[in-house]
Amino acid sequence: LDDQADSALAARAQLVALTEEGAALDDELRAAEDAYWESLAVRAENGIAEHPLSTKATQVAVTRVIEQARDRGSATRDAALVAEVSAGLQALADSQATEQAELDDPALATRREIEAYARSLSNGITLDFVWAPEVNGRGEGWLSGTAQTWDSDGGWAIISLNYGIEEEWGYTENPRALVAHEVGHTQVFREECWPLFSGPVFGQDDEMWATAWSISQGFDLPGSGIEAYDRPSDEQIAVAGQCRCGRAGATPGLRPPGSR
Repeated sequence: LDDQADSALAARAQLVALTEEGAALDDELRAAEDAYWESLAVRAENGIAEHPLSTKATQVAVTRVIEQARDRGSATRDAALVAEVSAGLQALADSQATEQAELDDPALATRREIEAYARSLSNGITLDFVWAPEVNGRGEGWLSGTAQTWDSDGGWAIISLNYGIEEEWGYTENPRALVAHEVGHTQVFREECWPLFSGPVFGQDDEMWATAWSISQGFDLPGSGIEAYDRPSDEQIAVAGQCRCGRAGATPGLRPPGSR
């Protein structure tokens, strides 16, 4: 019996040792895995930093991949995610090249002027731009735009403008009024502006807010949104006018992204 007990104790000790060795090996493997994914995440972060002209949309897509790479509980940390990192880095480089080429193209100088004007009104909210012959069903002979907005990643938007804005720029103030209207949609992300937009005067009425905000910038014109959505009340214009220069930032609890 003593011999059997000694054998059992020895077997148990061996099993414990193997278990501890296995646990240590598992910890080493997990640490190595985490280090690998962290290196990929840092590489992707550096890619964003190295391509400052790339669109916000491209940067956000890469940011989501970075988050997955750092999520130890994610089931998506696999070869497909490695490919996504590689594709994201290429997308950043491609976007940077496209933006740089457009900046250097004298034929697009008016577009760059319009985009710079919009950004000058945005109070730090990041804006991407899309130009198209037709936007929101309006093409030749019309001025048209949309703003697709997100409250994530510091608050950002894609503003789409039709060619009519570019063609009429500098001839009347209506194109400026319309651009101000679209920028106005983005301002609700600022913490000093969200209460104004969500309060009783507007009740989160997107278009009336954007129209009033454009008018408060000095554009009491059809292009501010009056022609499409009617003129806001004087009270609404006054309230929207309180949303001026200030610290930009995302506000928790904003609506999901949408096109306005």
